[in-house]
Amino acid sequence: MANENRPPTVSPSGWLHPAEVDDTAGIRLLLFHYSGGGISMYAQWGAWLPSDIAVQRVQLPGRQERVAEPPFTALAPLVDELVQVLDAELDDRPYALFGHSMGALVAYRLVVAVGRRGCPSPMLLGVAGCAPVGFDDLGDVADWSDDDIVRELQRIGSPVITELTEAELRTLVIPTMRADLAVCRSHVDDGAVVDCPIVAYSGRDDLLISPAGMGVWATRTRDYLGNRQFPGNHFFIHEQGRAIAMDLAQLLYTHQEHPDLPTSDHSGSSEETFNQFSWRLVCQSGRTSLPTATSSSTMKPISWPDASG
Repeated sequence: MANENRPPTVSPSGWLHPAEVDDTAGIRLLLFHYSGGGISMYAQWGAWLPSDIAVQRVQLPGRQERVAEPPFTALAPLVDELVQVLDAELDDRPYALFGHSMGALVAYRLVVAVGRRGCPSPMLLGVAGCAPVGFDDLGDVADWSDDDIVRELQRIGSPVITELTEAELRTLVIPTMRADLAVCRSHVDDGAVVDCPIVAYSGRDDLLISPAGMGVWATRTRDYLGNRQFPGNHFFIHEQGRAIAMDLAQLLYTHQEHPDLPTSDHSGSSEETFNQFSWRLVCQSGRTSLPTATSSSTMKPISWPDASG
């Protein structure tokens, strides 16, 4: 009997957008969206990141152009499918994963599964708005009415409340969100440690994560790069996406140039601002100033877009 939690297998090109990436890019970065959402949340990331980082957004079934496909309702079969996608699509270039909320959970369990299968691990895992322990998955939404879900979206500050009509919420968002939250509810934490660095990002006013929740990521890797805390609620990524993308790029380039840099050997709190982290990175790499777009250093120079845009 077919597993009811697993939709029919689709071609890998249906998962990754764009389906093909620039052959000259040195690093591949896969982005995973939050529950009830889709890849449109990362629409600007390709423009924010240097051209040497090939961005591919991972679209789960049941939304946007894949709305006709049934969504997953359990994490394990979803991860199994994504392992096949990676196996079919990735090449010899180093790659990294980043996800927000449910996307962070999916990316984390995907890295765990890849490692257990003996496949090459990513060079970095970035997680935002999610913690393996201390994360409120909103309970058993199967018992919630549509009105309950709308009220919860309002409480946590979801942008879809103001962007969509009530009819659109009930037909486009709520059914997909029910399935996605079932995926999160199916996760059984086993404390798995991944074989790559982890960097975390969080919103200061996020109502879904306990104060100590983000710190749990330090127990899931031997190379924890800390938690960057930004102003904002659970959906802080919409306002802070550019800063997060810039930080990820610097980390990817630094790890590519200095794979043995002891990035996790630092004192003090794991909560730090972007500037504090940048300065710590400077000290560890032996530089005498913060990286700039024109700096001649062992770090790859980056031409960032205008910060006012």
